[in-house]
Amino acid sequence: MRRRAGFTVIELLVSAVVLALLLLGGVVAARSSTGLAHDALRTSEAERRARSAHDAVKRCVAMAGRSTLEAIPAGGGVPQPMLDGVPYDRVVFRRMVSNGPAGPVYDPAPPALPMALALQPSGPAGESDLVLLQSGAVVPLCGSIESLSFVRTGSRLTVTIVVVDRAAGRRPCTLVRSLVLRNP
Repeated sequence: MRRRAGFTVIELLVSAVVLALLLLGGVVAARSSTGLAHDALRTSEAERRARSAHDAVKRCVAMAGRSTLEAIPAGGGVPQPMLDGVPYDRVVFRRMVSNGPAGPVYDPAPPALPMALALQPSGPAGESDLVLLQSGAVVPLCGSIESLSFVRTGSRLTVTIVVVDRAAGRRPCTLVRSLVLRNP
């Protein structure tokens, strides 16, 4: 007896199972790549906020006079000259606006309070906003920061900023950058 042209039921079932496995593999790969892309976007948002906070610190401290740079130790206290290698979470400074024969001119001029960069608690527990305290005003610079640290080494100020990545289960994103204090 001759065989008829076409597929048997077993051949059709095997090809259907193979096709289903290929489709399932494609769906799993697509979902995985979508998840990775979403994670990358969340991480890049945390990194963007850390860079934004660092740029704000850099703008504020770029004109700071090294001789006026002071810090408040962790836990509070009065401003003291920054010691080399000691981490501080709050810096106090005056900007040098000119340097003439009579010496440097600072803003704000003494006896007015100097400017300060500090963290101000806000939002969920452990999150703060980076603020500039100037003439009694609080100027917000960047939000959702977990911690901020300043370490002076000679004329170099190393700034460590830890930003909370809320979307990744509060995973910290840390940015460490140094800036050179140019003014006397």
